[in-house]
Amino acid sequence: MSAQKVVAALPPIVWVVRSVDKTEYGMLGSIKAFSMHNQGGYWRLDPRLPDQKGMPQSSREFREPADAKAWAEVLRKEWIDALQTPYTGQFSRAS
Repeated sequence: MSAQKVVAALPPIVWVVRSVDKTEYGMLGSIKAFSMHNQGGYWRLDPRLPDQKGMPQSSREFREPADAKAWAEVLRKEWIDALQTPYTGQFSRAS
């Protein structure tokens, strides 16, 4: 397999509100990629997808929901970059 860069496209984040507790979910297509919780004086953004090493990503707190959504967009762009980068690690040889 060649090491050329492929084009990866993720849909835009669509934010939906759960009426019960006002939790907002950031959807990437049909995947619940983020949850955003109003904690009173701040908003907590919980990424639900792992980082490029497969590790859970940490929650972050923001004063404004727009700032939390902007950080979610940064993470979305990181996922796009990771999906476009060919794997060259320890298990790169196909079996």
